Formats: sequence, structure tokens, C-alpha cells
Amino acid sequence: MKIGELRIENLKWACQDSHYLLFSILLFILHITMVMIRLSRVGKTKFPSYRIIVSDKRKDLWGTALEIVGFYNPLSTPKLIDLKKDRIIYWLSKGAKASATLHNMFVDQKIVPGPKVSAGRMKRGVKEAVKEAKTPAS
Repeated sequence: MKIGELRIENLKWACQDSHYLLFSILLFILHITMVMIRLSRVGKTKFPSYRIIVSDKRKDLWGTALEIVGFYNPLSTPKLIDLKKDRIIYWLSKGAKASATLHNMFVDQKIVPGPKVSAGRMKRGVKEAVKEAKTPAS
């Protein structure tokens, strides 16, 4: 029996050795990966430009990406956005999640339908005020 292989006929043996069962479940959970579409900064100091990459969420942004699906230069006028729309739609259909900033960019480019999401961090006082405004007064 291979590690991580759980079948009905092997379940009796696996249950006898509870450590093996826990180890197999842990391996199964670790093999489920979260694929993200996110920005990876390139360019020199004070002149940022970004690659739009598809990578595992746990991987380093500057490491190996699964695929480079676009490029974004916020300093050019107008802002340069180069996207491979077919590949972005492919990865989103496979379950990849886009970062909040990229989700908003995809909504602007009409790749993803729907409303924009909040992309920035709120200050503590503003966050509490928004929370109080949303709760109904009783």
C-alpha cells in the first residue's frame, strides 16, 4: 500500500495503526493547494511595474510561477494593462482566486462580472465606524 492510499480493503489495517491514518489524512490535506492570481512587483526602486502571475498561495512571489498571465505598469499614462484574457478565464474556471486588487482590475476590464471588492486596509477608527453604521440600531 502506498502512502496516502486509503481504500475500503485497507481501512481495517489503517484503523489498527491510528498514526498511519492520521498521517494519510494530513498528506491529503496538504496536497490540496490554493492557486492565486496576484501581482508580483518587478522594476527598479520608485518605478514599480508588476507581473500578473498564477502561483500557489504558499509560494514566494519572486519564485517560480505557474504562469505569467499579464503585465501592469501604473506609472505610464494611460496605465498600461496587458492581460491574457483567455488564460485568466481558464485559471478562474479551474478555481483560482484573484487578489482583491486584481479582482477589481478584472471587473474594470470586463473579464469578471460583478461588483468591486474592498482592496485596502482600513484604519482602526474607520473600520469600527463602518461596522457600527452597518449594524441596525435596536
